[in-house]
Amino acid sequence: ALAATDGTHATVTAATTGIIESIVLCNTDTVARTAYIYLVPTAGSPAVANQIFQGSLASGETVVISPGAFLEAAGTVRGHASLASVVSIRVSWGEVS
Repeated sequence: ALAATDGTHATVTAATTGIIESIVLCNTDTVARTAYIYLVPTAGSPAVANQIFQGSLASGETVVISPGAFLEAAGTVRGHASLASVVSIRVSWGEVS
C-alpha cells in the first residue's frame, strides 16, 4: 500500500532497462483519497517533471495506469497517498539487458 510519504515500489536492477507495463491503484478506504505516482530516473527524486499520475480515487475505485515507459538501471517507481495504507498499488514490469 502507498504510504503518506514517498516510497519506492519498484527498482530497476543494474545493467538493465525496466519496462513499466502497468500500475494498478485501488482505494480501499470509505472516502476519496489522492494518489501520486512518479517514474524517477537514476539518482533522481520525485518531482512534477517525472510525475505520471496525480488524482483522486473514490471509495473502492481502481485505476489502471499504462505508461509503457522505460527506466534505466536504478530508476524507480515511487508514490504516496493522502493517507497511509488505504491505497493499494501493484506494479507490473519487466527488465531487459
